[in-house]
Parts: sequence; structure tokens; C-alpha cells
Amino acid sequence: MSARRWSRLRRLALEAVGAAILTVAVCWAILALLAGDSTATGLIGRFLGADLGGTAAAVAASLGVPLDWSVAGLDGRLYPVTLLLSGSPLALLVAGPLVGAVVLGARTRKELTADGAAVAAGTYAVALAGFVAAGGALAADPLVHLAAPALLVAGAAAVWALVGILIAGTFRLSRAAVVAAVVAAGALIAVPASAEPPPGDRVKPFGGDASQPRIGYKRAGVSAELTKLRAEQGGEPLVANDPWRGTPSMVGTRSKVTGGVPGWLRQHAGLFGLADPVGSLRSVKEERDRTGERHLWYEQHVGGVPVYGSKVGIHLDPTGQYVEFVTNGAEPALDVASTQATVAAGDALRTARLAMPNGRLVEPAKLYLLPAAAAPNRATPTVLAWHVWLSDLDSGVSNAYFVDARDGRLVYALPKAAHAKERLIYDANKLTELPVLPKRSEGEGATGIEDVDDAYDYLGATYDYYNSAFGRDSYDGKGGKLRAFVRVRNKKDEPMRNAAFIPDDIDTMVFGEGLTKVDVVAHELTHGVTFNSAGLWYMYQSGALNESFSDIFGEKVEHHATGAVDWLVGAQIPGGALRSMADPTLYGDPAHYSDFESSCSDWGGVHTNSGIQNKAFYLLSQQIGITKAAAIAYRTLTTYLGERARFTDSRVGFIESANKLYGKGSTEAKETAAAWTAVGVDGVYEQPRQDCACFADESLAGSGLDGLDPLGPGVDAVLAALLHVRDLFSSARTPALAYYEVVYVTYGQRAIELMSTDDELRKRTAHAVQTLEPALRTVGTADGDSTVVTQAMLDELRDLFTDYAAADVAAGGGGFAERIGQELDRAAFDQMAGKTVNQALAFLDTRVG
Repeated sequence: MSARRWSRLRRLALEAVGAAILTVAVCWAILALLAGDSTATGLIGRFLGADLGGTAAAVAASLGVPLDWSVAGLDGRLYPVTLLLSGSPLALLVAGPLVGAVVLGARTRKELTADGAAVAAGTYAVALAGFVAAGGALAADPLVHLAAPALLVAGAAAVWALVGILIAGTFRLSRAAVVAAVVAAGALIAVPASAEPPPGDRVKPFGGDASQPRIGYKRAGVSAELTKLRAEQGGEPLVANDPWRGTPSMVGTRSKVTGGVPGWLRQHAGLFGLADPVGSLRSVKEERDRTGERHLWYEQHVGGVPVYGSKVGIHLDPTGQYVEFVTNGAEPALDVASTQATVAAGDALRTARLAMPNGRLVEPAKLYLLPAAAAPNRATPTVLAWHVWLSDLDSGVSNAYFVDARDGRLVYALPKAAHAKERLIYDANKLTELPVLPKRSEGEGATGIEDVDDAYDYLGATYDYYNSAFGRDSYDGKGGKLRAFVRVRNKKDEPMRNAAFIPDDIDTMVFGEGLTKVDVVAHELTHGVTFNSAGLWYMYQSGALNESFSDIFGEKVEHHATGAVDWLVGAQIPGGALRSMADPTLYGDPAHYSDFESSCSDWGGVHTNSGIQNKAFYLLSQQIGITKAAAIAYRTLTTYLGERARFTDSRVGFIESANKLYGKGSTEAKETAAAWTAVGVDGVYEQPRQDCACFADESLAGSGLDGLDPLGPGVDAVLAALLHVRDLFSSARTPALAYYEVVYVTYGQRAIELMSTDDELRKRTAHAVQTLEPALRTVGTADGDSTVVTQAMLDELRDLFTDYAAADVAAGGGGFAERIGQELDRAAFDQMAGKTVNQALAFLDTRVG
């Protein structure tokens, strides 16, 4: 062989090696770009791009070579062509060998002969086969094995090289043209991959840090508007300020309407922090009460999409010439990335059903913008999401699930069911199955079954009170049937120690045995009144107000039916009273706003912090009588409050209602203000914002996603399982659930702190939660009787807790580590392997009892 020929072939071989390196680089770059996606595609991209072995497997797949895989005793074969046929973004990996081969052809086109083509294709094939073989041997994860036959890799690579040489020769591609094509292809690949924020930067709907409020903070233009209102009415308007949004959430005023309500909104745009309130607010309903006053309700929209929880109420005097009150739930300064959904409603429904497989769709899925928590001096990010409302009467759970309409992730869940005059009473007869036919219907005589007859009588008494006092026709104001199931059990041998109002298109009340007492029945039906009026969210401060209004009218209906009131919630139920309105501290509940409990259990302490408004109502009743106090409370609930109301808003609503019903400056109005001041809600002091994060949920973001097994349950399935456990916690059905909810609330924040500074701990947490997904998903359900707790689950959980204990000690703690040791001893993992999930829960009941 001549020196010249040898030099030429060597140069071709080097070009082939360079093309092979380019192929690997392009494949790795595509994995890195796809890793930004939060769906299963991103999970696989992060897993494969994390080490040499994963990248080698991706290169083999890009060539079209089948991949053999094995994980924890399971194995199979993946055919890359299926990714292409299914439209998976992972099919973009084909750009690796395409770019590499075409570049090889372009760089060797002018000096290529038959022997040169063989050398170039052969070298390219050997280089890639060698990389795939070496990468497989050096894979970092011992539990996951990916392999591709070396001969198939070499053969496929040689074919790609020859195709690239053929393309370059046929189209006479220059090197410059190839470079331009590579850059353009890279840009096209990068655009879809970078369209969504990386998982670590995801917007948390309604979430923000538990920060102290900036008392007195107002957005630009708000002070000027309040000054204008002050001048119009000749005195100070009654105002509740939102110190995070910087706008008033409630305003009592008397402001002249010119140009109709749209004209008034334009003139007072600064009050809402909206540049164009008329364009941003769309009418949703108009009501006229018995005094003739009109109440116009609007919903904020951006780009034709409503903003969830952002309603505005304009309350007019009977003449319509004056605005007398404003309920402002509008979100100023929203940062909206997109209002175009790329995920179909049907796909969102399938994702939501992961959390509630037996849930019935209450209404068609609807698109909303979900804002994050507002903060001073910055725009508020939003998430475009599908609202999917599912209800499962058998489990007593009704939730609205929000699924990101851009990437399909399950991002939020909001409880609809609240626990704690045509009448239809169904008797479960101490069984778990709910009956189809009622035991007693409207007009029928007594059955002799105490729970059935009490429910019938007390639902009637509650209906009669609302109808006679306020002209309200049933809980929904439209004559809705009063449907109740009584003597319900969680399990055949496990009485249900709870009651609930479950809203859907056949709103229902559910009562455990012995719980159909007058104040409890009225309490649950009042949840229906709340749901159909203010719609107070069942969490944080709005949830505490929700519970308090039910307590208030539970006692008022008791007074209406018996002529007496004991100020005890559930005094006649098995186990005795749950709360005292006269002295909430008797049952460990706060009676003053300064003692507000920022708990993450019980939906943010809804049954606990209700004591604050309960005490204010009790004090007011002592001064003006329970009948007048209840009238003030009813008007506040049904006329003025918005979905996300806080205690400060309820105070203003009570005062405005007293002014309307009994006159400004009246004894009733003065005592109303005094009652709220006595419990620390004075219109100035504000509690820090509540923000509850689950450490298991937090692990499924950012670097934690790298800890997930791409062949295991996906992120949404794991999140759905966690939501199921959260629902079980909320009902505290068993001693173990009640006990471990307290443990979680007490130490969850410490776990988040440790995880936030240790990426490896975050990854291990995510992997452990993924491993436990079958158990978390089925516990407390019929499937939990067949799902087995494996030794592998217990070993990984024990190791994870041990890692947290070590991290706590290393970080200078110790209390968390000590508690972990105690709980591992208590749980007795060595006795749980092989039990079904429900058997394991029953076993834990005996351990914590």
C-alpha cells in the first residue's frame, strides 16, 4: 500500500471516529434537553443522561438496535421503532446517528473510494460498538441493566455511515451546508424541550412561603382609590387589606355609580390592581336579596381563561345607584405564560383518576389559570390547568384535581367534602356498602331506627330554620333534596367516627353510628349552604371559617329546635363533645387570633382554628342574643365572603352585615366589632400565611426526579398515591392514621430542611416513595386486601429513615433522629413483611394504641 493511500485511509478513519464522537454528543445533548420535561419522557431522559451506561444505551437505541433490560428480577426487550411509531419525543435520538453519518459523508465525499467507504463505515461502526460495550460495563446503577448486542450495534452503525455517505454524495453537500443543517436541527430540538420550565422551577399553585405579612403594604394606586372613597362617603370606608396582594379584599363604602357598574369599575380600577377591570372581569351571576339589594359577581379572566378562586362581588343598594360593598378576590399583576392547552381534557381526566380510580366525574373538566401565592412588588406566576372534579361517595371523598394543561402533571388537589325539604334517609345498617333505596322518605312515618328517624327529624328542623329565618329553600336555595346515609361503617367491624357533607351533582350527607344529633346534622347541612354560597375553600383560614359557620348554625338550629343552646359541638354523640364555642381552649382550640395554630394537619387546622370565630360569635350572642347574631353570620356567609376569605374578611363582613341589618352605630354593630376585637381580629394584626408542604411530595421535584426508576410508576401515579394517603389522614379513620398524621405534621418540615440541602437524600426519598406506591395507592381500599407489603419495601423504608436520622445528627439536630429510632421500634417492620397493606395498617393500629 502506498504512503499516500495509507494517509488517506487513516484520515478517513479519524474522520469516522470524529463522527462517532459527534453522534454520542448529539444523543447526550438530546437527553439533556428532554430531561427538562416533567413527564415520563423527562424521567427517562434524566436517567439515561446521568451516566455513561445510560448514554451508551441511548446511542444504541438511536441506531435502531433493540435494548435488553432487567430491573430487580424483571426483564424484557425494548424495540426503538415503537418510540418512533408512538410519537415519543425520545425518537429525537435518531438525530444522533443521522447528524454523525451525514457529517462523515460530507467531510469524506471528495476523496471517497470503495475501500475508503469501507474504512470510514467500518471505523464508525467499531467506534460506536466499542462505546456502547464500554458504557454498558461501566453503568453506575447496579439495579438497572441495559444492554445491546455488539454485533447489531456495529452493523446498524455501518449502515448509518453508508447512508450518510450516500446522502452527502447524492446531494453534494458541502461542509458549510452540513454545519448549518446541524445548527438548525439543534434549534428545532431545543425549542420543544425548553418550552416548559424545568421541574425544579415549577410554579406551585396558591403556594408561597409561610412569610410574615407586610402590614400596611398597598400596591400603587390603592391608597389613592381609598382616599377617593373616603371623600365620596365623608368618612373612613370599612376595609380588610390583603397584605400580600397589596389590595383590599373587602371594602364597605357608599360610592356613586356613574356609567353603570362597568363605568364604576373603570373609575376605581386601582382598587383591584387591574389595568382594565371591565375587560378582566366577566359576569357569573346576579342575585337580589329580600331587601332589594343587588349582588353582582364576576370572575377574573386572562386570555379567555378564568383565574381560579378570583371572584369579585359588587354589592349595590336597592336603587342600583350606589356601590355599598366590594368583595375583591382579583389577583393583580398575574404573569401568564400561556393560555393554550397542549394536554387534552381526556388525558387530564385519566391523570386525575390515578388519585381516585373509583371517582365519578361531577362536571366536565374545565380550564383555569392557577396563581401562585401573591407577594409584594412582584408579578404572580400562574399554571394553566384542567380542573377535574371527582367524587367517591363510598369513601366519603370529593376532590378537585388540577392537571397542568401544558405538560400533563398533577399539580394540585383541593378538597370539596367537608368532614366532621324532601328528605331521603338511607340506612347502611352498620355495613360498608351504601344502600340503593331509602329507608324513610318524605312524609313516611317513623321507622323505629333511632339514627334514621333522628336524621329525618333534624334535617327537617334545619330546613325549617333556614326557610323561616331567611327564606332559603334547602341548602342550595333551590329546593335540593336532603339526602343522608346513616349508620355508615368504614369496615364491617370498624364504625365510622365521622360525618361529612359530600358535594357533587347529588349532594349527600354521611353519618357514622350515633352521630345524627341535631347540632351535628345542622352542621353538615350548613356545609351545603356554604358550598352553594361563599364556597369557602376547605383549607387554611377559609376552611376554619367554613367549619365555624357550620358550628354556629349547628348551635342555632339546636336552639331553634329545643329552645336551649349548650355551646358544645356534638355533646350528645358517642365519646362526648368535640368543641366548645364558649371556651374553645377546653378542647385545645384557640380562642384568640394570636394563638392561631399554623398546623399542616386537618387541612391546615380547620377544626382547630374555627375556635377563633366561634368564640367571637359566642361573645356576640351573649350581648345581642343568638338569633340576631345568627342573622349577622348568615348575611356575612351568603352575601359578602369570597372563596379564600380570611378572619379579617369575616370580621368586616360581620360588621357590614350588622350595619345593614340593624343600622350603623347601633348596639348590634358596636357589639359585633367589639366581639371580633376581643378575639384579636382587629383589622390590623394578621397571621403569617400558611404553606404546607409534604416532604414526600417535595422529593418529586428538581434533583429528586433523578432518583426515580424510569421503569417504575410515573411521577403522577406516585403523587396520586400520596394524595390518597392525604385523604385518609384527613378522615383519621384508624388509630394508626391519626397517630402518624401527628408524627408527619411534627417532623415533616425538618425532613424537608434536610432533604433541601442533600440531593442524594432527596433522590433516595423519591425512589422510596415510588417503591411504596402500590401500598400507598391501595391502603384503606378493597385492593389493599390483596396488595402485599414486601420485604424490599420495608428494607428501603428502614434505610431511608436511618439516612434521615444520620442527616439530622450531622446537621446538629438530634430530636428528629431520636424520634425516628422510636418509631422504627414501634412499627416492628420485621413483623409486617408478607401482610397485605390493610393487614399491615391493622397491625400498626395495635402498635400505636
